[in-house]
Amino acid sequence: MKKRLISAVLGMSVAGLLLAGCGGNNAAQAPAAAPAANEPAAQEEPAAAEEAAVEETATEEAATEEAATEEAAAEDAAAAEAPAEIDYSDPAVLAQIFPNGYLGVGDDGTSFAWAVTADLSAGIMVMTGQEGQVALAGPLVDNGDGSITITDAATGNAMTVYTEAVVNDEGETLLQFTSPDGDVALLAPCTGQEVIDLFMQMQ
Repeated sequence: MKKRLISAVLGMSVAGLLLAGCGGNNAAQAPAAAPAANEPAAQEEPAAAEEAAVEETATEEAATEEAATEEAAAEDAAAAEAPAEIDYSDPAVLAQIFPNGYLGVGDDGTSFAWAVTADLSAGIMVMTGQEGQVALAGPLVDNGDGSITITDAATGNAMTVYTEAVVNDEGETLLQFTSPDGDVALLAPCTGQEVIDLFMQMQ
């Protein structure tokens, strides 16, 4: 009877060891499935790299556009500057640097024509009144008190006038022009060519 019990116990022990052995193998093999869990991370890396590349491209394009804008602004500023020497006898040259002007009549009936370069370095002024005519074309000097002195490049004659931008009742921006004699005129915008034509007629 004891031999049978011992045999049974041994049988059960061997079976338990076998089952335990099988379970241990399964546990040891479980980590083999781990790489599958890492696959999403591996897929995220190319996506992140692609996004970084897109951002870098956008940054480069923005920098290129900004540089182009700055270059264009510099070119416009250079074009707006009057040349160092101006041939005031050539209407074609004057038309290039005096695109805009002003025309008006003063309190005493004196008519004024005025044009300046974009950088306010040179100008043309024509005055026609009862006392005669004056035509000056040459460099300008801003005196800092609202007055501008224009010196004729050909004769050296100079005149100082006061200018101020004003808005009339219709909302138009005009140029209030005060002559050395105190005559005040409101000048309305016109083309530079109109001022140039008046100036050339007096040469």
